[in-house]
Amino acid sequence: MGIFKLLLLVCAFMGVQPEAVADNINKPISMQFGKQVIVKSKVLRENRNIIIHLPSGYAKTEKNYPVLYLLDGERHLYHSVIASELLNKAKQIPELIIVAVTNNEGMRQRDLNTESEKFTLYLSREVITYVDNNYRTTGSNTLFGHSLAGFYTVDLLANAALFFENYIAASPPLEGDDIELYSKIVAPTNAHEVSKKTLYFTLGSKKEEGEDVANAMNNFVKLLGESSPQGFDWHYQFLDGETHITTSYLTLFEGIRYVFKK
Repeated sequence: MGIFKLLLLVCAFMGVQPEAVADNINKPISMQFGKQVIVKSKVLRENRNIIIHLPSGYAKTEKNYPVLYLLDGERHLYHSVIASELLNKAKQIPELIIVAVTNNEGMRQRDLNTESEKFTLYLSREVITYVDNNYRTTGSNTLFGHSLAGFYTVDLLANAALFFENYIAASPPLEGDDIELYSKIVAPTNAHEVSKKTLYFTLGSKKEEGEDVANAMNNFVKLLGESSPQGFDWHYQFLDGETHITTSYLTLFEGIRYVFKK
């Protein structure tokens, strides 16, 4: 089945007119799925783009909405919008504001690894602050990341858990960091904050993800199972047969369903 036919079927289920799909095919991403905003970052000393998708009824209500933040947002905005709207129609999650935090070319490794503390300041002080100041938000924030961004997501929970309520990580490569991250999560100085959080995380097969990555994940899960802060809601899902790339789609879909189950 071609991607256009598949999109038509999804939109039919969601109540979107086919003409709207056809009209949007050649439009930029910001015009199809959200509004593009340029953030003049003082922390990173560069301009950064975010894309903000609002629920369909946002303008007609005075409601406040929880926010889903997507790392590598340019990769994950489309399927996240579709997943959230399908699950909302099924009454399994609330309506969400979705914020796609995009990458500047060549800066992903810097932001999510070598200078991740700066990126965290950008995310917390500039992106979240902008969204909260300009849109009706509940203050309940969820972070999604895949691969290196998935590692950043788990690392943020371990080091600075206060910024988000829910953390969703697809295929985080915990190789060599599993014990350190676990130790920070259960540390007495962090346990009180972590006890209020939810973590949903996944990994594909050992063949697809690599033996060292799979072993580190299994050890991390084992440690959490033996001892984790009381009230800390975590769930690990092994995605047998999935590749490193395809875990992102299933993890986002099942992850938002899990973290909003309450």
